[in-house]
Amino acid sequence: MKMKLIHGWKTWHKWWSTRLKALGLLLIMAPESIITAWNAIPHDIKSTIPTDWITTAGVFLVVASSFAQIVRQRDAHHAAESERAARAGDAQK
Repeated sequence: MKMKLIHGWKTWHKWWSTRLKALGLLLIMAPESIITAWNAIPHDIKSTIPTDWITTAGVFLVVASSFAQIVRQRDAHHAAESERAARAGDAQK
């Protein structure tokens, strides 16, 4: 089975699924930065936020990115259709 790229792959950075995965992985994988930001928050605000919310939010965003992959995103869909039409036009020449 030959692997093929999807239509519109050049716009991968505009997809919500990519953005959500990146943000979720950042929350999970960058604890030093998060700890620095956490320490900058006033104590009265910190006391209202559960301590494990960062990991939970990161996991949620990664899971949400899976659902974002199946939702049509107007701009990304339009870019993919334009690319497909351009390739079809090039093939006819």
